[in-house]
Amino acid sequence: MTKFKVFLLSLALSPSLAAESIEVTWAKLVKCYDAAMMATDYPKAIDCALNLNQIDPASSEALYYIVVSHTTAGLEIPRWVLDSPWPNGSPEDLNLYKKSQELMGEK
Repeated sequence: MTKFKVFLLSLALSPSLAAESIEVTWAKLVKCYDAAMMATDYPKAIDCALNLNQIDPASSEALYYIVVSHTTAGLEIPRWVLDSPWPNGSPEDLNLYKKSQELMGEK
């Protein structure tokens, strides 16, 4: 194949390659978080949790992971995590918010 054909082929495939589904990326980051927590690699767990939050700032799961990883690492939890109610209002979201408040020693 000539370089030009390879270039055209890469352009044609790039949207599907570059746009790895958010679900796949999310699943990889959750696995990263879980593995890091199991290995007590808390800086990596925090990084995975923050990346999850960048993907979906409205995710209570990501916010909860931020709280748990910081708490487990003995680090101060970023205040922005609990400064306002979490965006989602499902029972699961409210439960995660409550657990996070308890972890931080707040009522």
